[in-house]
Amino acid sequence: MKATLQALLSLFLILVGSQASTAQQIVTSAPFQTLNNSFYEQTGINWSLRGPNFFANFGGPPLLPAFGGADPNAGLRTGFAFQRGGISGSLGLSLAQGSNRSSVSTTPSVTTMNGVPGNISSQTISPFVTGITPVVGGYSYGNPTQDNVSTQMFQSHQASQAAYLQSRLNANARAKQERADRAFERAVRADEQGNLKMARANYRIALGADQGVLRQQILLRMKARGWTK
Repeated sequence: MKATLQALLSLFLILVGSQASTAQQIVTSAPFQTLNNSFYEQTGINWSLRGPNFFANFGGPPLLPAFGGADPNAGLRTGFAFQRGGISGSLGLSLAQGSNRSSVSTTPSVTTMNGVPGNISSQTISPFVTGITPVVGGYSYGNPTQDNVSTQMFQSHQASQAAYLQSRLNANARAKQERADRAFERAVRADEQGNLKMARANYRIALGADQGVLRQQILLRMKARGWTK
């Protein structure tokens, strides 16, 4: 008798436990809706005129708008042509207008036991890293600015640009100095030959182009002749 009661009690507990466990499942949903609305409009005209020894054309194929989801096969394209004597021509029109609307609803769901964690996520994974900018104090990490690959590339580009500009400036300065040297030689030769007008003009050219190498010599020679700048 005692064994029978224990068996009945065990069966009762199994039935009650199974009903309780089937009631513990939880369904979690996250609705997501996307609404789109677009509109486009396009009008165009083209004409042509031909005759003896002349022709004129205007317009071409209609260009579709870059927005609104324009359909290249929609719209009205019409026109007419004429010919009389030796003159012929045509006139074409294109008219299109459209509106697009859409509503997309998505509801992902996950079923878990009561108390068991579950999650629904939408992620974007980048296949490579373009740069790292850590938000730290810079103590145990090091120097975040120097460790940033993007910053290093930008600094290297800046350095190369600065070197290029400096080389251009140096080349320009050398070209001006060579011009000053040639003008100074012409001025000295004209001064020695007594052609003071040419000498004074070339002294001024040399003084304007000189980068500081011949300035004192030019000023001394002009002062000896009583010329000012």
